[in-house]
Amino acid sequence: MDRPSPPPSQEHRPLLVPSPGTRFSSNTATEMLCNICVWVSRRIHALGIRGVIITLLVSALTNFLIFSGEVTIRHRPAPNSLSHGAQFETDSVTADWGRVTGPVADGRIVVTGGGGNIGKHMIRRLLASSTPVTVIDKIFHEDELEDIYSDIPQARDLLRVKLGDIRDSDAMEEIMTDDVVGVIHLAAVSRVLWCLENQKDCWDVNERGTEVVLETLADLNRRDKGKRWFVLASSREVYGDAKVFPVLENSEKAPANVYGESKLKAEKVLKRFLKKVENDKSAGSLYSIALRLSNVYGGAFDHVERLIPSIVTQALSHQVIQIVGGRQHFDLIHIDDVVDAFLLAVQQLSHRRSEWSFKSPRTFFDAYNVASGSSAPVDDLIDKIVRYTRSKSPIQYIHGDDRFPNVYRGSTDKAWTKLGFRAAVSVEEGVLRLVKLYLQRTERVLQKKIDLECGASSPSSQGNADLHKLNNCQAHVNMDVQGELTILGSPDDANDNRWHAGTSLPPYPVRTFVKYDLDGKALLAVKEKDQDYFFGIRHSPAPKEGSVRVERIWRNDIAAGDYVDWEMEVNAEEGTMKLILPGFPLQLKPPASPGGNFYLVPSELEIWPFRITPICCPAQAPWPFFQDDPVSFQTEFQRTSLERPFLASPAKTFCDRLSRSRRKIQRDLATLTLDTLNEPRRKETSLAPRWVNANLPACSNSCDHPTVCVDTGDCQCVLSSCPTLQRFPFASSANLPVLSYPPLQVSDTPDNDPNFNPLIDMVARSSWLNVLRPQASRFVGTKTPFPKVHVGELHQEDADWRNTTNDGRTLHLLRDAHCFSADTSMENAVAAMGISQKDADYVFVPHWQSRAWYDDRMYRSYNNSRDNNPYFDPYRVVIPFTHDWGACMAFEWNVWDMRKTRGSSVSPYVRSTTSWTVMADHNSPCYRPHQDVVIPPRTCISPKLYEAFGEMSKVKPVRDRSVLATFKGTPWGTGFLNRVKLMCQRVADDKLADIPNRIFKTNTQLHTLWDTTGNYTYMELLNDTIFCPQPAGTTGWATRLVDSIYAGCIPVLIGESAHQPFYDMIDYSKISVRITPAEINRLEEILLTRYTFADVERMQANIMLVRDAFVYPLDTASPAEVQAKMLDQRGPLWFALHSTKMRMLTRWPMDDVYDRP
Repeated sequence: MDRPSPPPSQEHRPLLVPSPGTRFSSNTATEMLCNICVWVSRRIHALGIRGVIITLLVSALTNFLIFSGEVTIRHRPAPNSLSHGAQFETDSVTADWGRVTGPVADGRIVVTGGGGNIGKHMIRRLLASSTPVTVIDKIFHEDELEDIYSDIPQARDLLRVKLGDIRDSDAMEEIMTDDVVGVIHLAAVSRVLWCLENQKDCWDVNERGTEVVLETLADLNRRDKGKRWFVLASSREVYGDAKVFPVLENSEKAPANVYGESKLKAEKVLKRFLKKVENDKSAGSLYSIALRLSNVYGGAFDHVERLIPSIVTQALSHQVIQIVGGRQHFDLIHIDDVVDAFLLAVQQLSHRRSEWSFKSPRTFFDAYNVASGSSAPVDDLIDKIVRYTRSKSPIQYIHGDDRFPNVYRGSTDKAWTKLGFRAAVSVEEGVLRLVKLYLQRTERVLQKKIDLECGASSPSSQGNADLHKLNNCQAHVNMDVQGELTILGSPDDANDNRWHAGTSLPPYPVRTFVKYDLDGKALLAVKEKDQDYFFGIRHSPAPKEGSVRVERIWRNDIAAGDYVDWEMEVNAEEGTMKLILPGFPLQLKPPASPGGNFYLVPSELEIWPFRITPICCPAQAPWPFFQDDPVSFQTEFQRTSLERPFLASPAKTFCDRLSRSRRKIQRDLATLTLDTLNEPRRKETSLAPRWVNANLPACSNSCDHPTVCVDTGDCQCVLSSCPTLQRFPFASSANLPVLSYPPLQVSDTPDNDPNFNPLIDMVARSSWLNVLRPQASRFVGTKTPFPKVHVGELHQEDADWRNTTNDGRTLHLLRDAHCFSADTSMENAVAAMGISQKDADYVFVPHWQSRAWYDDRMYRSYNNSRDNNPYFDPYRVVIPFTHDWGACMAFEWNVWDMRKTRGSSVSPYVRSTTSWTVMADHNSPCYRPHQDVVIPPRTCISPKLYEAFGEMSKVKPVRDRSVLATFKGTPWGTGFLNRVKLMCQRVADDKLADIPNRIFKTNTQLHTLWDTTGNYTYMELLNDTIFCPQPAGTTGWATRLVDSIYAGCIPVLIGESAHQPFYDMIDYSKISVRITPAEINRLEEILLTRYTFADVERMQANIMLVRDAFVYPLDTASPAEVQAKMLDQRGPLWFALHSTKMRMLTRWPMDDVYDRP
């Protein structure tokens, strides 16, 4: 590689000595000699004429070795010089892309904020060069620390990690050990948005935190009158909205936001501190550099909410990419370049520290831009990411914010001439690396999950041999009839005494008994759940092959020659079994068709035609075959299919999806190059129904997946309730006028205040904005106006009915049961806004589910609204659906019958509309996650809720509740099995104490109530329960969720097959917990061991912050009260309008040619 001309500024360097911008490979004795020569020359340079002569000789030797080819100096290429296909030489030690290697300091380096994105990359490079490092940060994830130890063996000896706050002077003094030579100060509130959310904390961390770090470093200097250095991570935000480009280091400093102001203040703190050192000879020497970072990207440990990680994550999962403004031009700098800049700064300061002269100044300060020197519009950036990821993500543009400067391009001349720094990674290459990084990390995660959870490692396979746990279980027995799943059940005909293979779902429950014969073989007996009729063969002294009647045999009628015990031979991997007739080489085979006779066939046949799925067992979980429930497969993994494969298993299907997703990622990686940018990009439309992924079934979600979505290429990624890995160390104080240090503590009751309420106290110290999803929070923060919605004109017949009939006049009123009046509550509140046809963005078509569940009145309302509105746009229509199956406009008792009724489509009237729907199940075509807005149902007990819990002081704090969890409900509908599973007494109350309890570490006595309310009324039970499970009923929604949330009982969501109200707005990981159906048998253990007291107290406070979104006004509310409840207090209409507006601002990629089967 060509050597560039040396920078002109050499005033502080020895003659003919390579600049700090060069580096030597560290694997030859020759280079070691060169390094010694350089070191010697630096030490003797200040000795006058003799020193100069000696320096010339030493430097000549050094240059001879360099130019003779014995030592290679690798310089950085100029910015944007990377052509397609060009390769960089990677560092053999660190495997990072940086160009600066080898030790840059001769002692320990303190890295504040070392657990962050830049910090982790920094310490990896330092440790790889055998530099000792001490890190202080509030967060450092254990798995990422272990990865460092695994990748860099010497790190265990070199690295010290202190979890703490830089404003804690005691913690800072602890890490400032005598071997420290300098500090890289990264710790900060490091985003504009975070500073805007809590300006007080931003100032405190960025200004006072810097002061504390400098003071403790000065204290160390005073102890030994040492020479040390300090590198400050500053920001391009100190310049504000610049007008002249490129921006020089001496340009005007006019920050446009509090983040820029705080960073500029930190620089001033540093300069002021240096003056103090100059005036205090006991303070030693301190040399410093401020690096003003441009927009940093490319890191593996970045906050997922930041611009580029957010875009990449959303693009890889084909979910909505949100852009604030869209007019920005960013000077993007890759993280490997950033780390190089810091190491070059350290190298220069270390050189100053090692110099000695009577005239050497005791302090030094300079500032440099760390930038690429070029800027790119955000639209181009999105285009690159979308092309690299081959994404089908919709793009949502929301209003910009003047507090975020739109354009920046930094000058890099000074950094090049004085530091030897110039960015090497182009935007095209950097984004490509980042996409590859995410894909490679995802591939590793998937492979790890497959190794741990699938095949022979599957927990279901391992537990399927514990057949004794099936004794005295409630279960369902399934059979293989021509590959299809059938259910073992009793006859519907009272005159028919045979067991039969049926097809109706939900399945018929039975009870199983297991015992062992003298040879240790497991024997199974099956009987009806509530009666003593067993599954057996009568009067067969010499059974033989052929057709056989399997009869219902009454316990007291079992006689000699009757067979009710069956020997089990299990295929643990499949979760299937043979039922062998004891003492005979015969096994039972199911009928050839539903309703037919069974058969006895040779037992050596390689068929395992039976499955048992336990529902409730007295034995300790886990129970065999529980995770392989084929009925759960149909509710969790199917959408429209009528197939019912016998071997279906949720666990195995999920593993198959993991494998298919891994293969897809491998294909993506194999074809991902810079040339991918040349691939065509799809056209976009404002019409959500035309989105290319609109009609695909939902993908599976996995919370430990980097993008959550297990994308197999033939499914639609949907939002989840997975918690985001917390990387922002000051999140607890976001959107609050409080400091994050000292940290907020769980409130204890003051001794002198018996009326103190810790829940009210925590709510007062919290912000509802922190309960929103990041995209929703950003959108709300822009203060975008609501969409204007006009209520469509009623057909005359409907108007007469509503105004003159008693049913019409009471349409909006609550009833004792079957309250479907959320539609009229929304209609009345929208009408009160008074939007005209001409001014409206949307038309609200009235639809009253309590009058007509599934007739054609909705079509009449739609047509009347269309025909009487000249501004009518079929793609700007809102229709409320507040009955069980929502937009499907039909009724069935379960999802299996609905699939038969509706197939895979909804009415053409509904296809283009935005549905405000209570029904949001992925396992039917009635809900479209990208298009519909999920609203809460109207609970019939609204008056009781308001009376019991309207005042927050009436809601019991978690610490005062004594019921761990409870559920009582009717077993029916799609959620039949999960309801029955929940109402099982898995752990006796006296055994709860045997489970490790992270919620209450004291002797708090908790108990559970299953299938009973005990001595409580419903309201009392809600107020004394910590967790309230929410199984599906007929469909996935129920008013129980509304009741639980308003009473402060934390919802336990079951499975991933449904979304809850305002799922795109509210972060459900902050107000609920979620388990899979396969985890119900360990529910008590999960609740007690997975969550701490702080977790549940925080979740309850979060629930209180958003609970008004779930409850509608009472019938007696005045128009002003309705307005206040629905909008001013962030009620259901407030959330529905915001959610609708977000869809309105979204553009959807579509296919040019429609070709789907």
